[in-house]
Amino acid sequence: MADKQELAPAYLIYGTDAPKVRLAVARFKKRVINESGSDLSLTVLDARTCSGAEVVQLLQTGSFILGRRGVVVTAADEWTVKQRDLVAAYLADPFPDTTVALVGESFSRKEALAKTVARVGSILHYDLPKKREYAAWVQEQARGMKLKLGVAEARHLLSVVGEDPLKLENELRKLAAYMGGGEAGEIHIDDIDAVVTPGLEAQIWDLTDAVGRRDAAQAFRKLEELLALGGTPRRAGGASGDPARSIFAALARHVELLRRACTLSDDVGMEQAGKDLGVHPFRAKKLLEQRTTFGARNIDRATVVLAEADAALVGASSLEPGLVLERTLARLLG
Repeated sequence: MADKQELAPAYLIYGTDAPKVRLAVARFKKRVINESGSDLSLTVLDARTCSGAEVVQLLQTGSFILGRRGVVVTAADEWTVKQRDLVAAYLADPFPDTTVALVGESFSRKEALAKTVARVGSILHYDLPKKREYAAWVQEQARGMKLKLGVAEARHLLSVVGEDPLKLENELRKLAAYMGGGEAGEIHIDDIDAVVTPGLEAQIWDLTDAVGRRDAAQAFRKLEELLALGGTPRRAGGASGDPARSIFAALARHVELLRRACTLSDDVGMEQAGKDLGVHPFRAKKLLEQRTTFGARNIDRATVVLAEADAALVGASSLEPGLVLERTLARLLG
């Protein structure tokens, strides 16, 4: 969306890289307001509460504001195919001096809406990098805030916050403010530990790492903290809003990864182990260390313990979920 070009009738702005999507939408809004001279020329709608037919009706309705008019529709990827096709049909002959930005996380380039937008406007697609490239992505975000972040520091930030792009962006802004803002600042691990708020995902990793190391005191302390916080970590395997199920799912996955790590050769490197296990090399390194501390002989017993805990959590026991998890930890580490 180069500023020197006239605004097109339509834009499709989407992807998993939420900060970049948000920045592109902000630029779109700014251009509409600047070109019209009034913020009254901009309308923002949510596709979850506004149908495609209603958006088309708005786009086809004249405005008392002179100049360019812009409409932003968030969560447009949640429309049904029928609703999207209605908007695509409108874009075949769009209303003059009106531009619409359709925003979401996932669209198919093969669908009618995307094909039509590509013909009359522009598609702006911003996806997060692959796991192995995540540290470089964090460094790129940091540079945009005039922060110097080394690879080790970027990986440490990921281990503390997790991989949620919006949380990472927020914590980087906190670091920028901490460093004074405006001037390039070199971030050290101590700065991250002093400022950054650990994410739930990271805290669950702390719990599973403690289990892998057979550090009972740390494991029980982390479990207590997680149960007190509540909520469901991003990408957790449990049911939405159920912290006990999410914690259990993470424990079960960690034990399964330990079981698979025990099958790898003794001289395997962390890069190859990461590929074999489907995890980041840094996490693979921890798993290779923990297969010794946890012990291969404990894997089968842990699998039985977790199967019984699973049954208890879905109703086979009258115990509270938190107590089920505490007993499970005691048996895993006993």
